[in-house]
Amino acid sequence: MPYAIEDRRAFLERVGIGPTMRVLDLETDGVLPGILAGWAEPHPLALSRRPERLRALRLQGNERTGGLAADPSRLPLRTASLDAIVSYHGLHTLPGESLEPLAREAHRALRPDGRFATLLCVPEPRTPAQESGLHLARLLEARGDFQFHDHPPIARALRRAGFQGVTLTVVPRRVPVPDRWLRAHIAWAQEQGREDPALAPRARAYIESAEKVGEEMLPGVQVGGRRIVG
Repeated sequence: MPYAIEDRRAFLERVGIGPTMRVLDLETDGVLPGILAGWAEPHPLALSRRPERLRALRLQGNERTGGLAADPSRLPLRTASLDAIVSYHGLHTLPGESLEPLAREAHRALRPDGRFATLLCVPEPRTPAQESGLHLARLLEARGDFQFHDHPPIARALRRAGFQGVTLTVVPRRVPVPDRWLRAHIAWAQEQGREDPALAPRARAYIESAEKVGEEMLPGVQVGGRRIVG
């Protein structure tokens, strides 16, 4: 979603990323590291279970980013080696059972006063165009490519892992999907409906809504906490 650059910048600003921080982007889509590379002097790191996401780093010119193909619930990083771990929608690609071990690993890998933050989509559209965004998310969910996570359990997992000052921030946002991307989403949904009859109703619901009112990104909730020592 490169059209959401300003939304990503706002996310990083809320986290409080500084110029000397060593930052890891969890389940990267290749876009956030490009922003981080321009903000922080240490090279950012990007991790994903899916190697194709790491290949996208090079396609988008993120040569300064170090790519790690690994399970985020088993971070291949030294203890206390990072200042921040962030994930912009990335946790939606992970199963729910991986979130507790991920929180523990994030706490281990962060330095004192290190911070963890994730931005999650919530299935509560506030505009007709966000209804289209929900239809698309449900189509991805039916394919097994996306999973909504309720934010209170993530906050509890962070607290159990040892994070302090855990916060939940509602992010209403109004981020329209540009026409070029909207057409691509519609074409993709049409293909899914043709290839799998079980997906056809969800594909039709998205296409009818998107063609009528367009599409906007869903509202979000940002969950974060800090590793406090002493």
